[in-house]
Amino acid sequence: LYRRYVDRITRYVGRRIMSRHEAEDVTAQVFLSMVRGVRKWKRNEAPFIAWIYRLATNAVVSWSRRQKLRSWIGLGTEPAVDVGDASEEVEELQ
Repeated sequence: LYRRYVDRITRYVGRRIMSRHEAEDVTAQVFLSMVRGVRKWKRNEAPFIAWIYRLATNAVVSWSRRQKLRSWIGLGTEPAVDVGDASEEVEELQ
């Protein structure tokens, strides 16, 4: 199943994320979700490929939310607290 669908899902995710490395990570998460949840897929509800695309869409949405949260709280840009400054303040309080 991985070999059969990985190229399609990678292109789908890549068009939405626009970062090759991030798209590869999200694609890996999609197939991990597929393996974990394959017993939940119901043949009569949707074709298998549609289910995988739904997993991919959910993974992209989750990735996007994490990116927005990181930018909102400033992760990855600079540390929120300089540890050196905090230790000096503690020493001054003692």
